[in-house]
Amino acid sequence: MKNPNSVLDNLEIIKASKRNVILIGSVGSGRTTLLNKICGKNFQKDSCFSFSRDALFSRSLTGNNIIIHFHGLNTIVDFAKHLKEKKTILCAIPVRLICFVIKYCKRYDEIIRSFNQMFLIFRKYRKNITVIITNTEEMSIKNQSEIQLIFNKKLEIKNLIFTNITTLPLYINDKITAEVEKTTNIEDSTNMAEEIYNQIKDNNILDIKFNIIDKRDEYLEKFRKEQKSF
Repeated sequence: MKNPNSVLDNLEIIKASKRNVILIGSVGSGRTTLLNKICGKNFQKDSCFSFSRDALFSRSLTGNNIIIHFHGLNTIVDFAKHLKEKKTILCAIPVRLICFVIKYCKRYDEIIRSFNQMFLIFRKYRKNITVIITNTEEMSIKNQSEIQLIFNKKLEIKNLIFTNITTLPLYINDKITAEVEKTTNIEDSTNMAEEIYNQIKDNNILDIKFNIIDKRDEYLEKFRKEQKSF
């Protein structure tokens, strides 16, 4: 039976759109909440739709955008395995905006780590990337300014959207539409999935890279504790 919100079941509709926005992020980052707000839906992980087997899509409330909800990833290797199975999706559809969904954390290094994990995959398409920081209820104006500065200056990402549970759907829609209007479709989307997969298919290399990052974080944390003891 055809699912009206399944990407694979509705490729022709999505292929015809020139305003496709994809949501990528870790499990628990807030992608489903964003999808519901942007599209005026009420998708739940325990609904009849299988979040584990397919990508989900819906039209936005405003702006005539199509929002595509990809699987949550715990590790870049998980996403590599998923992409290997579903790369026909990215090969078949035009992509306008890639949204990295990152849950706010008081530890900025965790935010940067989440970003880098996704950027390693999509770094070739920097101009099409927008970062959405969710769960910002406890974020102060100072925190927001610091995070904005980190992304603008250090990570060279200019497009950020800050949201929380009370953020109005129309506000998020306006922000997404503004980012869509500022960019154009990725011209080589036909080859995008193959290129991305080729970047991440060597799991051993990735394991080494992220083990190094883990060790670095461990050493930094140990150093901070030692400094406080003096």
